[in-house]
Amino acid sequence: MILNLLVIAFVVGMAVLWATYGLFSALIHLAMAVVAGAIAFAVWEPLTVKLLLPYIPHYAWAVGLVLPFAVVLLLLRVGVDKLVTGNMKFPGFVDQIVGGVVGAVSGVISAGVLVIGISFLPLPLGFLGFQPYEVKANGTIGPYEGTDHAGSLWVPADKVVAGLFNELSQRGFSSARPLAEVQPDVLTTAGAYRLGRFYDEHATLAAQPGTLEVAWTVTHDGELPEGMNGDVAQWVTQDAATRGGDRLVVVNTIWTNEPAGNATFDTDNLLRVPPYQAQLVTENDGEFERFLPVAWTKPSDLVAGREFWKVETNQSMASSLLAPAEIAFVYAVPSSADPAFIELRNVRMPLDTDAAPEGDHPLVAALGVPAGEAVVEEAGPITNPTGAEAIGEKQGGFANHQPVGLQQTAALPAPVSPNEATGLDVQEGFVVGGKDRSPRGRPGGASARELGIPGSLRPIRITIEPLSAAGQVLGGGSTEAQVWLEAANGNRFTAIAYAWQTDQEQEISVQAVESTTDLPLNSYKDGDTLYLYFQVPPNVPLAKYHVGDQTYFEINWTVDPDAGRPRTRRR
Repeated sequence: MILNLLVIAFVVGMAVLWATYGLFSALIHLAMAVVAGAIAFAVWEPLTVKLLLPYIPHYAWAVGLVLPFAVVLLLLRVGVDKLVTGNMKFPGFVDQIVGGVVGAVSGVISAGVLVIGISFLPLPLGFLGFQPYEVKANGTIGPYEGTDHAGSLWVPADKVVAGLFNELSQRGFSSARPLAEVQPDVLTTAGAYRLGRFYDEHATLAAQPGTLEVAWTVTHDGELPEGMNGDVAQWVTQDAATRGGDRLVVVNTIWTNEPAGNATFDTDNLLRVPPYQAQLVTENDGEFERFLPVAWTKPSDLVAGREFWKVETNQSMASSLLAPAEIAFVYAVPSSADPAFIELRNVRMPLDTDAAPEGDHPLVAALGVPAGEAVVEEAGPITNPTGAEAIGEKQGGFANHQPVGLQQTAALPAPVSPNEATGLDVQEGFVVGGKDRSPRGRPGGASARELGIPGSLRPIRITIEPLSAAGQVLGGGSTEAQVWLEAANGNRFTAIAYAWQTDQEQEISVQAVESTTDLPLNSYKDGDTLYLYFQVPPNVPLAKYHVGDQTYFEINWTVDPDAGRPRTRRR
């Protein structure tokens, strides 16, 4: 709603402005807006990839489009005003009415470029009440059908701009690599850019070009070769919801995480790639089309061999605990569609590689699951120890607290009333941010009972108890130490929140817990409870709870994919 009103106000304002200046000035400004837009789209990709992504990865695609448009339009405006010092007068109604219409058109172009640009910012899904696309139940991308936000603009400035410059790139402003080829559906790309926030509010949406590589590509037509796993064959040829045809294309990609913090891996050093972030672009008689993967295969993070994963729900995503990560995306496209390139988080990667997977048949080797071996499905329940049984012996030196219980839940110790805990950010009945201390909430009403955990992750709640002051002194324990959970493969998980409950109040803090100084250990009294919350991918075996580098407690827990699922997904 808000964005719709802003676009309408801007277009009306431009119409009134150029109705005042007249038709001649409005026509000149319209021509400059078209030229500025064409130049902005032309320099968008090289400017973003080569100059901006290394420095501002989360804002690069937005800045790379909007900034050139604004700068070129300003320079053209100033230059033309100096060259053309006079004006051409038309009859009053022509200047006012026709000039206003022409001014409104230039306003639509400017608004459309701006809307497309800001769509590439790491903003909430329904920014200013506008969300054009959503992730469907089967993992595909489709038009937004909810009622919370507008699915389209009342003045379709974004559609006008996408169609206009796509067409111009093939005609009057054509080039060797037109926009219609490198961005065959820029409107969908823009509208879907933020869909990573569907999976995780803090998901990485960008990627550094130097951290991506296409290792090999396999294209297969006709009947499937012998040796194919039966379940795999049926999925890729018949059952996949995103299946586009009978030609199979498997693209093996390598994702690296060096240097650390390059924005390709997520902030917890895990890699999560939803289907829409790995789109194959094909060409068919000069027409370009995008396809989502129907599956992916990758070496297992935890055991020997490869795994085959289907895209079948809106929680399907490729992920890896290891870096570099190797992920082979599987596509089914029409037999007339020739693979052109793959886009990994909007970074275009060529497919012209002579490498191929090792094996008797390239497709069988590419899919990685020989006949007779099991296909990895959504894992069923895992039998875990509960409560204190998950906590093992302490190893190493002394600590100022110890874990005494573990549960897979996002539940708060008591309900939280948003009216009394005003420092907390409560959305859809979940606490998703902030810090506040308040009386215990009461059941019912608008009370929040859980932390908001992304649908792709699972909550781990650890109960901790401080050691006595005497024990700390006698043991020489440190008053400050980093705390984290460690997986069996050495991956670290930092606590995302803590909850401290006394007999009358509870304090909730939803922010990273880096060390023991972030916890209220010194204020803890007998009868209090203190919980640490973590979010971890499903099926990860946890091995240790660390209190500093020298001390840890053994953990015996494998993250259950079916326990602790959010009751409703957090947007």
